[in-house]
Amino acid sequence: MSDIYDQVCTIIGDALQFNGSGIYEIRLIGTERRYVGRSVGVGGRLFTHVKQLMLNTHCNRKLQNAWNKYGPDRFAFKVMQKVDGAALADAEQAWINNLQAASVGFNIVAHVDPYLPIDGTDPNVIKYRQAMPAVSLAITVAQCSKLRGNKRRATLEDCLRWNAYAISMLGAVPPEMVKDRVKKRLNTALDHANQLIKKSGDAAMLPYIDAPGSYPHDALIPQTEFDEVANEFGIVVSQEWWKAAMTVAKERAAAIVGIDEMKRQWRAVTSGKIGDGNFIEWCREIGVQYPPASSELRALGLVTWELV
Repeated sequence: MSDIYDQVCTIIGDALQFNGSGIYEIRLIGTERRYVGRSVGVGGRLFTHVKQLMLNTHCNRKLQNAWNKYGPDRFAFKVMQKVDGAALADAEQAWINNLQAASVGFNIVAHVDPYLPIDGTDPNVIKYRQAMPAVSLAITVAQCSKLRGNKRRATLEDCLRWNAYAISMLGAVPPEMVKDRVKKRLNTALDHANQLIKKSGDAAMLPYIDAPGSYPHDALIPQTEFDEVANEFGIVVSQEWWKAAMTVAKERAAAIVGIDEMKRQWRAVTSGKIGDGNFIEWCREIGVQYPPASSELRALGLVTWELV
């Protein structure tokens, strides 16, 4: 798989270059379905969206499921309006209303949160931006711990460490800024860790069921170091998902063109003659839907690490 940074940049295109404040959309091409959002740094926000979508860790399941079903080539990214300050929330609400982004599109809620951080110099906003990725990482590490037969799977200690880090980061955020869905995601990771503790039978770990934040963890981690950790665990999960999706794609391709032709195409990938992207395009050309929906992979027993 090629470097994820280059893939993300290619997928987003020109919209990535705008790092100012404004409204953006992520639209499913050929439809009126779109996600509308706002940010004080649109290019960076789009990068985060696409990176999470590629790693199958995006918190918006409507958008993630559509991405998994149709693939990145079916999505377009656009800066809708350049606006900043207090007008940003009102502008987002107007676009959501006008484009029916919640009722028809991918937005989860129809009414925006007026307190969504917009001032990048506000200390509470800085804490908010540090806490949200920490919660996402706790979920990713938990998923990584569920991978079967993978030598790079996360350990119980990894789960406890990054859960404690997320608790620490979230605890520094004013309570009114923390949405219920964020609390629910963190609780999901904590519940998973508790199950691992009980399964381990390690009495020394039992206190962390009631006091998960007390597990030894780092203080604030520099962004570059945090990104390295997030990529390390995220890529492991992403590669497992990719293997599952490829398994289905190869089976469906074989059903259409025959097992011998499918194997011939796949040998070109394993020998390095073509990239896996070329194989995916070939699958789509012969009528195979790629990527398959996550629900399909779960139903087939190929995806067992997702936390629900």
